[in-house]
Amino acid sequence: MYFRGTPRCDHMMQGHSHLQLFILYGALQSLSDIMDVIIFKHRFLTVSIFLLWTTGLTDGSDVTQTDMLWKTQGDNATMSCTHKKG
Repeated sequence: MYFRGTPRCDHMMQGHSHLQLFILYGALQSLSDIMDVIIFKHRFLTVSIFLLWTTGLTDGSDVTQTDMLWKTQGDNATMSCTHKKG
């Protein structure tokens, strides 16, 4: 597969075997896939941060519970938990 007609394409083909060009093309495709994943993760993180910082979506769920949840062996353990919504 030779690209003839432009000096730039001829220059790209000089000194490269078909296997090297195939590997280079595969690497560029992999890089493109990696960039797509990075862009998707960035968008997901941006939307998540926006939703968490928006007032009303996460406010109003205050939970309180006892400080000590563990007791020594043989002691009775109790946990008191209260919450309010709204």
